[in-house]
Amino acid sequence: MRAKHLMLALVALGWCATQAQAQQVCTMRADLVKMLGDKYKEQPSGQGLVGDRAMLEVYVSDKGTFTIVSSYPNGVACIIAAGNSWEAMERPKSVTAL
Repeated sequence: MRAKHLMLALVALGWCATQAQAQQVCTMRADLVKMLGDKYKEQPSGQGLVGDRAMLEVYVSDKGTFTIVSSYPNGVACIIAAGNSWEAMERPKSVTAL
């Protein structure tokens, strides 16, 4: 299920990239994670490495809000995108080439 969330996050990231760059918010990762939990009740749903430079994380709440965060080795994390109506999807058992 985590892989599916990551795939959806990457699609959303591509769709929101231009807008997110103009509104990007960065702070220390520990502070950001605490705020997402306290204010929005969002918890980690998936994560993946982006080369050796960053970790992409997806946080979601039971109410459907979500935040996509890029975290860096120096402890800084930036909100890449956020929204609502998040829907978890089942991971396909296998993918075949078309």
